[in-house]
Amino acid sequence: MKTLVVDVPSGLADATGVLTALKIFALKNKFYDLLICGYSGDFSVLEDNVNIRCDYIQNSQTSANLALSHLKNTDVAGFLSFSKRELLLKEAHSVLPKEVSPCYGLFFSGRDSEKETLLIDAGGFGEFSQDNIEGYLSYAMDFLTNIVRKPRNEISIGLLAFSESLSKADEDIDSVLKTLNANYRGYVSPGELLNSNFAVVLSGGPMGQVCISAANAAKKIQVNAQIIQTSKNIFGKWSGNNQPARTDDFDAKGYYLFGYGHHIYSLSSQAHYQNVITALTALERFDRNQPRN
Repeated sequence: MKTLVVDVPSGLADATGVLTALKIFALKNKFYDLLICGYSGDFSVLEDNVNIRCDYIQNSQTSANLALSHLKNTDVAGFLSFSKRELLLKEAHSVLPKEVSPCYGLFFSGRDSEKETLLIDAGGFGEFSQDNIEGYLSYAMDFLTNIVRKPRNEISIGLLAFSESLSKADEDIDSVLKTLNANYRGYVSPGELLNSNFAVVLSGGPMGQVCISAANAAKKIQVNAQIIQTSKNIFGKWSGNNQPARTDDFDAKGYYLFGYGHHIYSLSSQAHYQNVITALTALERFDRNQPRN
């Protein structure tokens, strides 16, 4: 059997739901073992379960560092993490081989919840250049066609950039993309990122992550202002007709870390049972190249 490695740090909001999902997935699947990495006191309940092995951190190790160290094993087919994005990328870069530059694939719903966008951080630790842009785009296309099961000719592509102040690199990569893919639609400004008009948006370095973080922060400020305003109105406070908007992050579904030759899926510390099942199933599909039914 192949192995899916899972990094389980302390401090999960729904630890019971996460551990239950791991047990259920391991019990029902016939092709994968789960190797769980973390603190011994956090998930000893998983020991002695079918298709589950546990490896506990020692000394100054983190659960992510320990889990990543197992990816060199030939039987490993995927990796699920709950670590913070910055920590995971830093430790992945220090532990895993450097032959391929890493990049993030952030899968989020914008203003139209029926349409989702895969934001590719095509800068990674390398240069946002003509030489590597084809590889980053290839990661995105393979994911959307094999896993999301989106027809290749419907995958619209954009390049995140400030059109009023383009750099030489932006212009060069724009020219490359025009010849590389017929579905390339040109530049996407940060203000258009959440319009869901593109299936893939390529971003140079951290620009895309900054835009998403800013959008999340702005949404929370708006919701907090609405809550404050509602609390001042005694009728609105008790009527139930003036409920604040949901505060879910735009990237609540998690993200993929591409570029190491491994399938890495990361969820936030707020993940619950269904998030874990969805992530593990996606890793299984990715490994077996099976489109979603």
